[in-house]
Amino acid sequence: TLRHRCCPACSVEKPIRICVRPDGLCVATCAACSFVYLPDIPSTDEIIQIYSEYARYKPNYANTEPFPSSIRLAWWTLRDARLRILELFGGLRGCRLLEVGPSYGRFLSTARFAGATVEAVEVDEDASRHLTANGIPTTRTVNLRRRYDIACVFQLIEHLATPQDMISDIAQVLEPDGRLLLSLPNGGEAALVGSSWVGFRVDFEHLQYFSIASIA
Repeated sequence: TLRHRCCPACSVEKPIRICVRPDGLCVATCAACSFVYLPDIPSTDEIIQIYSEYARYKPNYANTEPFPSSIRLAWWTLRDARLRILELFGGLRGCRLLEVGPSYGRFLSTARFAGATVEAVEVDEDASRHLTANGIPTTRTVNLRRRYDIACVFQLIEHLATPQDMISDIAQVLEPDGRLLLSLPNGGEAALVGSSWVGFRVDFEHLQYFSIASIA
């Protein structure tokens, strides 16, 4: 079941087709702002259903090590580039950190080991149980009454039907000097490669494709 939407970036209805993905969905660019997105996407209920059972569709999504050892956590801390970025720009120790969409919490476990107080927003039911069992407070939506020094959103906003709503919620819960760390595929490559870009042929959960300019 598909529903039509305007451009998620500027709300204008001027899609120009780029290609049709192997799953049959059209990829378009907005004639007004050049944002690349899917004009027709699955219904909200279907999207929620997919992510409430995401591990069923993505077997590698699950973490086979329920409670990482201190040695393993120390190893992850040394190797995780995201942690190095946060350490370089303000540090982690004593900070309140929220991750949205953490899966089974490997990054959160590592950030906690590095001295942060961590919380999670996760809709996958199995992952949420795992996080709770690992002592990480977890909710299904961003609690707008909480405040955080750091918010982390990794490989997520390209999946959202209304990414601006998520960013708006995060802006409300971040302290005035808070930090937002994002990671996502570089959709700007599509402008260089064209309709044959690999990003249009894999990861069909992606509903839009951000470039550096469009995410700004």
